[in-house]
Amino acid sequence: PGRMFLLDLEQGRLIDDEAILRVNDQLSAAKGQTINLNARAKSIKSLTPESFVDGGMEGEITSPALTGLRGQYSTAKQKRDGLATKLGPRHPERIQADSELDSLRASIAAEIRRVSASMQADLRRAIQTEQDLAAHLAELKVRQGRSGSDLVRLRELQREAAAKSQVYESFLLRAKQTGE
Repeated sequence: PGRMFLLDLEQGRLIDDEAILRVNDQLSAAKGQTINLNARAKSIKSLTPESFVDGGMEGEITSPALTGLRGQYSTAKQKRDGLATKLGPRHPERIQADSELDSLRASIAAEIRRVSASMQADLRRAIQTEQDLAAHLAELKVRQGRSGSDLVRLRELQREAAAKSQVYESFLLRAKQTGE
């Protein structure tokens, strides 16, 4: 009672069907994104500075800071390797080069942790979005079910009203005929 049903007359469907299809498409996209983020988050968790500088996760991490650190590490490693062939392990220049490599490794590890934390936050948001869309889809389906039963009741009432109107019109016609 008092509810309006909006029908798409060209396609003969409740407009709620369109909303369900849209939300279902969004939910499918959200599930795909969640799966992708989950896979990336798991692989980043297992990433070490050594595996990163050796070329691990090339396409997975899009961090300009890590790209820059990888370049710096590569340069510092070449310099240290060059010094290692000329100088002994206790030479001050070689010790400084080793220290620089250790510092860069620590910076890479910190940046990997930051990227991993950011990825985890993105994953939590994606999961929440997926859950919200699933709840919204369930709500729409329940509403559609109610709308369908309400629509059946509306049609029954319309038929009943049409029948009563027809009886009333025939009664008025007979009353008019009797009056004449």
